[in-house]
Amino acid sequence: MSLKSSFLVPVLLFFALACQSNQSSKSLAKKEFKTLIEASEIASLVSQDGYVVVDLRPYENYKAGHLPKAIQLWRTDIEDAKHTSNGMMLTKEALQSLFSEKGITNEDTLILYDDKGSCEAARLWWILDNYGITTTRIVNGGVSALLEAGFEFNTKEPIRNSTNFIITQENPVKHIEGVALKALLDQNVQITIVDTRTKNEYSGYRNKKGAGKAGRIPTSIHIDWAKAVDYNASKKFRSIEELEKIYHPYLPNKNEPIIVYCHSGVRSAHTTFVLTELLGYTNVRNYDGSWTEWSNYDLPIEYDVKTEIFE
Repeated sequence: MSLKSSFLVPVLLFFALACQSNQSSKSLAKKEFKTLIEASEIASLVSQDGYVVVDLRPYENYKAGHLPKAIQLWRTDIEDAKHTSNGMMLTKEALQSLFSEKGITNEDTLILYDDKGSCEAARLWWILDNYGITTTRIVNGGVSALLEAGFEFNTKEPIRNSTNFIITQENPVKHIEGVALKALLDQNVQITIVDTRTKNEYSGYRNKKGAGKAGRIPTSIHIDWAKAVDYNASKKFRSIEELEKIYHPYLPNKNEPIIVYCHSGVRSAHTTFVLTELLGYTNVRNYDGSWTEWSNYDLPIEYDVKTEIFE
C-alpha cells in the first residue's frame, strides 16, 4: 500500500484519552456550545469588527442572495486540488493564502452557514480545527434559520482588503490518514469505525463518482450523518436527548477510540462535530480520504450487495 501520508498517528496517542471518565447526558444538556450558535444570536455580531460571515454554498446560490457582508467559499475552495485523492483538505500554505486573499485575519471569529444541515460548515470547522483555529461558530439551521429569524439577504459582494493570515500551530487530534487506519486494522486494535454515508452506499448497492469500487471499510458500523439534523425541514441539529438516542446505542463509551468516514470526509466531518462538540466524545478522528481514497487502493473491503451502479 502506498497511501500518501504526512504523518502516522501513534496508537498510544490515539488512545491517550481512553482512561478519562465519561460525561453524563445531564451535564451535557447544561453545556454552552460555543461552536454552535442560533440565528437569533448573531444579530448583534455580524455588524461588528472581528466577525467574518462565511457563506458555504455554491457561488450561484450565494450570488442570488446572502447575508449582508458575507464572503463566499465552496467545498472545492477548501480542497487540495494537487492531492492524488479527491476532496482532501487544503494544505497549511494553501489555507493561509486563501484566507489572506479573502481578507480574514488571525483575530477574526468566523460565523459559518450553509443550506445543507451544516454539513459544509462542519467541513470547514473540522479543517480549521486541524490547523489549531478554534474561533469558529456554526449557525444552527443555516439559511432557513436565518430567513426565519428575519434576516434580509442581499446580492452585494463585500470588498475586503487582503491580509497576512498565518497558521501558528497545527492540532490534528480529530484527523487520521489511511495508512494509520490500515495499521490499526492490521494490528487488530480495538476501535469503532463509523460509516456516515447512506445505507445504500454502506451496503455496496450504490457508489458515488470518484470511488474505485462499492462497499465499506471492514468492521464498520453504519450511522447516517443526516440523522443528526432535521434534514427535511428546519435543517437544525436535533436536541441533545434525540442525539443521545441515535448515537449512544452504537457508541456507549464516550472515550472509546472512534474513526468516522464517508465518501470524501465531508459528511463524516459533520458527525465529528456532533460527537465532539455536542455530545462530548473525547477520542474521535475523521478519515479525510474516506471511501474515495480507500476504495482506490488494494485494501480490504466488505459489502452486502455487489454493484456496478455509480452516481
